[in-house]
Amino acid sequence: MPNNSFPNLFFTLALCTGLLIACGGDEPESNTEPSPTPESTEVSVSATATAESSPTPVPTATATPLPPLIEVDYQVIDENGELIVSAVRAPVDSWLAVYPDSRLELSDDLLLGYTAVSAGESSDVVIELAPDLELTNLQIALHEQDDPDLFEPSTNSLLLIEMMEIDTLVTLPSLTVSDQTLSQNEEETDGYIVIDAVDCPTPAWVALYPADDDERVNLLGYAPVPAGGGENIPLFFRWRDAPSHLQVVLLEDRGEPDMFEVELDQPLALDGKDLAVDVRVTMPPNILIYSQPAGASFVVEQIISDGPGWLVMYEDGNEDGQPGFIIGSAPLEDGLNRLVEIEVDATAVSTNMLVTLHYDTTAGDDFDFPANDPRQNFGGIARFTTFRTDVTGLLLTDSRRYDGNLLTVPRLAVGQPVWAAVYGDEEGRRTAEPIGLLPLEAGYYSDIDIELEQTLNAGDTVYIVLHQDGGEIGEFEPADFDFILKHRGIDVTAEITLR
Repeated sequence: MPNNSFPNLFFTLALCTGLLIACGGDEPESNTEPSPTPESTEVSVSATATAESSPTPVPTATATPLPPLIEVDYQVIDENGELIVSAVRAPVDSWLAVYPDSRLELSDDLLLGYTAVSAGESSDVVIELAPDLELTNLQIALHEQDDPDLFEPSTNSLLLIEMMEIDTLVTLPSLTVSDQTLSQNEEETDGYIVIDAVDCPTPAWVALYPADDDERVNLLGYAPVPAGGGENIPLFFRWRDAPSHLQVVLLEDRGEPDMFEVELDQPLALDGKDLAVDVRVTMPPNILIYSQPAGASFVVEQIISDGPGWLVMYEDGNEDGQPGFIIGSAPLEDGLNRLVEIEVDATAVSTNMLVTLHYDTTAGDDFDFPANDPRQNFGGIARFTTFRTDVTGLLLTDSRRYDGNLLTVPRLAVGQPVWAAVYGDEEGRRTAEPIGLLPLEAGYYSDIDIELEQTLNAGDTVYIVLHQDGGEIGEFEPADFDFILKHRGIDVTAEITLR
C-alpha cells in the first residue's frame, strides 16, 4: 500500500511554520533548520469572533428609611402629670401623642397630650398630661408632622401606635365638711363655718350657697384654697341672710389668680358630678325687726331658728333684766324665716318690746311654755331683741329698685292712713307737686310699687314723702289736711339718686 503520510506531514509542518513566522512579527529569521518531529498530531484550526466587552454599571447608594419605633414602659404618673417615653425613632419630623385606650378614631377630643419629635432617634421624651388623669390604659401614637405649628390628629398621618399601662398618684379633688355650729369672732359681728379638708391639684375656691339654690345664684360667701388643698379652712359668709341648710361647692380657680370670678371659676367634678357637700349649720337665734308703730300685730323681717320653733314677744323687762309677760307668739320653720307677722295683745304693748325664740318640742301643738317649748339658747344664753313702738312710720328705700315709671319701696310701716308721695327734683329741691301718689292704710308693707307720671333713669333724684291722710279719706289735700308725717319733729322722707 503506497505510503502517503509523508506529503501530509510536510504540508502540516509547512503550515505551522508559516503561522509561527506570522505570529513572530519582526523577529529575526533563524538559520537553523527545524528538527523533524517524531510524531505529529493533526490540528484543526478555525476562526472565532470575540465580542467587544462593555463596563459593568456601579449601583447608586440610597438611604433606607428608619422604621418607626416607640418604646415606653409601665410607669406611675404623679401630680406633675408627666409621661416619659423611653425611646422614639421617627423617619421624619413627627408628633408623639397620647390618647386613651379606645377603638374610636383619633381626634382632638381624645387627645390627652402631645409633643414634637425630630427625625431620628430620641430618648426620655416627656409628654405633659392633665394632672387629674384617671385612666390606666393609654395609646402612644407617632404622627407625621405636616406643619410644625399645628397638630391635627385626624389629618396627620399615623406612623405607629403602641399600647401602655399606667397608674396614677395624682391627688383627686375631694371636699369634707361636717355639720356644725356657726363660729363667730369675739365681737360676734362676723360668722363663719370651718371646712374640714380640701384636696385639689390646682388653686381653688370653696363657695357657699343655700342648699335649695339649684341654680347657685345666691352666693353667701367664699374662701381661697391653695394648690394641694388644706384643712380647717374658715369660710366667712352672710350668716344673717342664710338658711340653716347650706351647700359648699369646690370651684377651680380658672380666671385671674387670687380673684374670685363667678363666671370663670367653675365647679370641680369627680365622676361627672360637681364636688359639693350639703351641711347643716346651727345659727345663733338671730332676729331682725325694725321699730314700727304700735298695733295689734308686728312684722319681723327675718329670723333664724334652730329647728322648728316659736317667735315669742314679751313685755319690756324689769329692773333685774328679766323679760315681762308673754303677749304673743308665731310658729317658725327650721332655718331662715322672713316677714313673720306676730299677733299680740294690743293692750299690753309698751314703748319697748322684746322678742326671742323658743323650740317647738311638740310639732302641731300650740305654744306651751314653760311646760314645754323652752327658749333657744346659744352659748348657754337666751338672746332677746329689742324694738320700739313710739315711731310715726318706717320708710326703707333702695336706689336700684325702679323700672320705667315704677318705683319700688322695699319697706314701709305706718300706724295710720297715709299717702306715699313721690316728688321730682328741681335744682336740688323737691318739686312742688308730686309725680306719683299711693294711698295706704295703717300697716306694714313690703315691696310696694308707686306708679309715676314720668320714666325714671339712672342719675335721677326723687323724694319719697309720707303724708298723713288727715282730711277726706282718699283725697290728697297737702295744703290743708294731709301734712307730712314727722318723727320727733323730723319729716318722714327719703331722698334717692337712682343707680
